[in-house]
Amino acid sequence: MPDSQQQASFPWGMFFLALFFDIIGLIPVLNILTEIIATAIFGFWQKKHAPSIDPLMTIAITKIADIVSLGILPSNIAIVVLAHIKKKVAAKIPASPAKPNKQPAADIA
Repeated sequence: MPDSQQQASFPWGMFFLALFFDIIGLIPVLNILTEIIATAIFGFWQKKHAPSIDPLMTIAITKIADIVSLGILPSNIAIVVLAHIKKKVAAKIPASPAKPNKQPAADIA
């Protein structure tokens, strides 16, 4: 069965790992270290979970929200949920056929 037609189950393991990082991130001194580690882990995971989707936009949006909220919002959980939603949406959209690359005609002088 093609990957786009498989039913994507929710990644509960990553959700609980994100919850752990969000709770530990509430401690001010540990926040910087845990955010760096969490961003690396969830970035690599998102690339594996949904390879057709670039994780940088999701991570950037959630980390900006995290900075604005002073680390109170669960940004790591948001990364996991958004990656899962994007994967489900991408699976529902049919792949478009490849369009031929049209080159402009060269000027002959």
